[in-house]
Amino acid sequence: MKRLSVMALALFGAGTSSFAADLAAKAPPPKSAPIVASNWQGFYAGVAAGAAFDGSSVQPLLGGDFLVYQSALRKLQYEVPLGGAGTVFTGGIYGGYNWQFNTVVVGLEADINYADRKTMGLSVQPSLADPTVTLTRVYGTAGNWFGTVRGRLGWAFDKALIYATGGLAYGNTGAGYYAGGNGYNWLGRDQGVNWGWTVGGGGEYRLDSHWSVRAEYLYVSFQSDSFALRFVPTAPFVSPTFVMTGTAEYNLGVARGGLTYKF
Repeated sequence: MKRLSVMALALFGAGTSSFAADLAAKAPPPKSAPIVASNWQGFYAGVAAGAAFDGSSVQPLLGGDFLVYQSALRKLQYEVPLGGAGTVFTGGIYGGYNWQFNTVVVGLEADINYADRKTMGLSVQPSLADPTVTLTRVYGTAGNWFGTVRGRLGWAFDKALIYATGGLAYGNTGAGYYAGGNGYNWLGRDQGVNWGWTVGGGGEYRLDSHWSVRAEYLYVSFQSDSFALRFVPTAPFVSPTFVMTGTAEYNLGVARGGLTYKF
């Protein structure tokens, strides 16, 4: 009798172990925890610094009685654009507000920056119409500050945020131009506050609940400016009415990093 009881207990124990093993094998794996994005919603402000790449240019356009006295070939040579490139330091401040919808972040941001931009160029070459005549052309563009007002659309994951951005650009721009050769001389300049547009993108990484770091690139394009170039003839060219207009194109690339505090 005791032997039968022991055998029954052994069989029951074995069956229970097998049943538990089957349940463990058939149980679904635990679900992984959902990825939680950091909280980016709210007001923020920060400082930024980096490099500005200036690619501005000036193109003259001749009119009036020039073609009455001179060839189309000489006119074409005068109207070749002059452009250059320069890289300068830029630094500024920014601020804005973000709205967050799960992992989607929408925001508005404004900034103002210092960037002492200058491009200059000199062209000295024989005239295509008359190789005995030397054509000299000098140009320059400048500006020392700019700002933007932009919308931002981003995706947040873990502690990071990547975003695209674009909007309005503003800043001071200026240009000057001189051209001369064989008794013909033109000179003029233009300066003022200009408007344009900007587009770019970047990424941010949150260090804690308040501080984050960012890297960003913006392309900035201001409206082209047209300005009159004064004709200053020298003898014997004192009577022809020549008209020249300078058109300046202002383009800027900005690569910068920033440190942000969220309130």
